[in-house]
Amino acid sequence: MKVRLITSGAELATLKDAWEQLLAAIPAPGIWQSFEWFDHWLGSCEGDCRPFVMVAESGGEVRALTPLVMRSGRLAGRRVQNIEGITTDFPNTPVLCRPGDRQAMCAVADFLKAGRPHWDRILVRHIDSAQPLVGEFLTCLEKPLPWHFLENSNQSPYIPVTGDWDGYFRGLSGNFRRTLKNKSNRLARNGALEIRRYDSPRNLAEGLEAAFAVAERNWQGQQGSAVSSPGQAAFYRPFAGQAAQKGQLALYVLFVAEEPVAFEYNIVFRERVFSLKWGYDPRFGEFSPGALLKEAAHRDFFEEGVAEIDLLGSADFFKLRWTDQIRPYRDLHIHCGDPRLWPVYYYQAALLPQLRRARALKNYLTGSLSKGLPFFSGKG
Repeated sequence: MKVRLITSGAELATLKDAWEQLLAAIPAPGIWQSFEWFDHWLGSCEGDCRPFVMVAESGGEVRALTPLVMRSGRLAGRRVQNIEGITTDFPNTPVLCRPGDRQAMCAVADFLKAGRPHWDRILVRHIDSAQPLVGEFLTCLEKPLPWHFLENSNQSPYIPVTGDWDGYFRGLSGNFRRTLKNKSNRLARNGALEIRRYDSPRNLAEGLEAAFAVAERNWQGQQGSAVSSPGQAAFYRPFAGQAAQKGQLALYVLFVAEEPVAFEYNIVFRERVFSLKWGYDPRFGEFSPGALLKEAAHRDFFEEGVAEIDLLGSADFFKLRWTDQIRPYRDLHIHCGDPRLWPVYYYQAALLPQLRRARALKNYLTGSLSKGLPFFSGKG
């Protein structure tokens, strides 16, 4: 088993076919595991960002690879070399490999550990540590690394599609369903409502223009983090074009009197829907246009027979109105490098989690006391 390291975009391009073959062997893969996702994010990556893709090969066959990048950073005032996942906002995976191929996974892990003089820490955010592949890879990594730990990160809601739309929708809160109907009726008083789906190269430019116009008007546009901002658009615009060519794009825009007021940027990949970006015009916020658009999009996805709708991100209240199913993610931290930084690693790995638990307990007890619960008030 040989392992080589890819550190340039030109080398990465030669890996596309082998990457897709590995992905085809993985049950229910995420869009973030695809070659196109990694390649487009790499192309839009700002600053010091380069591929760090380890490839395990045997007999001319690629058996495992790591969709990772290397970035320079600072920790406790010292310059460090970080190996990271390609994004910080979406799930990442530390390795792609056929299920059960422990030899290939451990070969990559051994290569990584042998290169410790050239990197200081690994930080892969939002990994699904419950996946067998991830668990096996972490087992290969465990020794003899000085500091490694998993930290809880996002809890992402998702909707398993197991029946028809009518049955699912009836299962939602009656109050929520009535609210949606009321909001729709009130919004319609501002002009004719129209929902358009953009999913082909032919109408993509119109859809992106409308979606970006909405994004500029909401809070993300004001903070410079909207899908229309230069850094984000450098990924989302070309990625939408490629997804549209493959029949994977489902971009929805809600119009009121011909004016776009909400959008949803979805990717349909291997029978799963990934809701990447959404937004609404705050001038119409009282009518919940984002929720109305989500209802229409979800109805379409149910009728098209997808297996799951992944809402991604955190378990925000508005997402939990649609589902009670949550997928937990964790952040992988591995620290090596300069021994002078080991006290920092110890703080992150051992002390910081305890401080967070203590703070959470304090907040819980403070809230319980303020509510005058019987246990604390002496009543009952």
